[in-house]
Amino acid sequence: MLKVDRSRGLDVVAQERRTYSPETATISIEHLLGTEEYSGKKMLELYQKALKEEVNSEGFRDAVFNASTNHVEGKSWEKRPAIIIGGPSGSGKSYAATGVLEALSVVLPRQANDQHTGNDVTTIDGGIVREQSQMRKLMIL
Repeated sequence: MLKVDRSRGLDVVAQERRTYSPETATISIEHLLGTEEYSGKKMLELYQKALKEEVNSEGFRDAVFNASTNHVEGKSWEKRPAIIIGGPSGSGKSYAATGVLEALSVVLPRQANDQHTGNDVTTIDGGIVREQSQMRKLMIL
């Protein structure tokens, strides 16, 4: 188990570990939240409750949606398809979504009288969700 030196500041110690010994830069959340067994378990429980509350909040969902929406220039599409791409982490889902968007931009029918107002496209992935999570940011050293 990695020992946390709180006297020098967690961010300084963590940065040194990431730079010089990345394989030891990870510690358990229980160890980070408290060294005593009860306080560590209690803090973990509180953290998990806070994460659940955040994920279920309207503000969090709005933040994720807004961060996930991009404008694509050109004529507006007549139809608005919903496409779900699933797969394990690192399998190329975001890359595939970019390819699908490029292909759709070519094949989807356009509105005849449109003045090139463009299209708003929403692509939500785990990275955006993690970036928007204030609770997760609290745990990053």
